[in-house]
Amino acid sequence: IDKCAARAEQLKNKKPWEDNMLSIMGDSSRAATDLRLVDVMVDHPDSKINTVINNVFELWKDTSAVALPGRAEPIGLTQLVFLDVGVPGGSNFPLYQDMKDKWIALGIPPEQIAFAHDANTDVQKKELYNRVNAGRVRIIVGTTGKLGAGVNMQKLLFALHHVDAPWTPALMEQREG
Repeated sequence: IDKCAARAEQLKNKKPWEDNMLSIMGDSSRAATDLRLVDVMVDHPDSKINTVINNVFELWKDTSAVALPGRAEPIGLTQLVFLDVGVPGGSNFPLYQDMKDKWIALGIPPEQIAFAHDANTDVQKKELYNRVNAGRVRIIVGTTGKLGAGVNMQKLLFALHHVDAPWTPALMEQREG
């Protein structure tokens, strides 16, 4: 954050194409999510991302065998994680993969974790939504654009995690919808 503040101070001596406030604000937003998205390659144990990883894991454990009306056997409930930065193939640091790797290390089976970005066609999306609604995928990570509109995965939904905030209130409503 201090680095971003210093960049803002230096703007008066720079041309807009060298640096600008929009770029600084974007870097500040990414740094607030995880410093590794900017340039610091230190994985802080108490970072926002690591806190989310631990919270999701604890809820995953706590909701692994829930008795629901109309079901003979207990079932695991699902969680959606909204994260608009660090997406697969679109970031200088693979934050989504980092989260998945840590969840697997904690004991979550890899087949229970999915990225919305892996479903590119309507058929793939429907299959993914069905797996989430059936409890086979219990954690899904995606952006507001991929998970915010026209997505019906709420049958076993227990928790929504908003790791970062979207730019407009309407986008937050889409996430909650």
